[in-house]
Amino acid sequence: MSFAPSEKILNEDGSIYHLHLHPHQVPDTILLVGDPERVPKVSALFDEVSDRIHAREFHTHLGRIGATDLAVISTGIGTDNIDIVLNELDVLVNEERAQRKSLRIIRLGTSGSVNETLPVGTLVFSEFAIGTEGLMNFYDWEADVQEASLAKAFSVQVDSISGVALPYAVEASLNHERWRNLADVAGITVTCNGFYAPQGRQMMAPTRTKNFLQEMAKFSWNDRRITNFEMETSGILGLSKLMGHQAASYSAILANRQLGTFHPNPESVVRSMIERVLGELG
Repeated sequence: MSFAPSEKILNEDGSIYHLHLHPHQVPDTILLVGDPERVPKVSALFDEVSDRIHAREFHTHLGRIGATDLAVISTGIGTDNIDIVLNELDVLVNEERAQRKSLRIIRLGTSGSVNETLPVGTLVFSEFAIGTEGLMNFYDWEADVQEASLAKAFSVQVDSISGVALPYAVEASLNHERWRNLADVAGITVTCNGFYAPQGRQMMAPTRTKNFLQEMAKFSWNDRRITNFEMETSGILGLSKLMGHQAASYSAILANRQLGTFHPNPESVVRSMIERVLGELG
């Protein structure tokens, strides 16, 4: 498959436009973090760092843990950037291949909890994600890739979203015991397209989602509850499943929205999450 220069944009050195990576630089295991400053905190636990590439908010460190080659890449905030990162990684590894290659993509992020019973400091594994930000609605994905009944239940039970968003839902493709057991809790993550009104925060401007938190706290689907919300997971799980990659998302809970609390030492929670996941990769 070949693309017009306006569709697959390359830099002068032949690297892909945003990530500044070449095909030979993409390992089978990719760790995604939002904050560029988290990249060196992750790569500090590598046995070896072979390369560092910085372009805009997309910072990449390439290296190895034991026999596993891997990269940690910062995406910045939101599924708009996930759209860039996943598409560019996919075209780098699959454009010239007759048989598609599947990457292992793991998000290491932070989040807020929906329920009073999920305290700050908890590590959550996203078995399922509900997207309210709309990214996957622009893609033509088959019914067996989506969790249509979960999206429908969310639309019915979380009435605040009516007229605001068209929710979609997807299951993690790395939803196996090995990966779930690294976390304290497994559940449903809601991905939002903003930090304030889209997550039910009322600041100076009026909002249309005043009951969002309360409705999400009461939500139930197949004996599962919504555990947390953030801004990237649905895009990672959705695009990965559509493209044939294996993906998981971990969220360190820093805030409990129902109780109005925030962890006094967020860096310790993030470091614990990184150590747990990298310990499994090593």
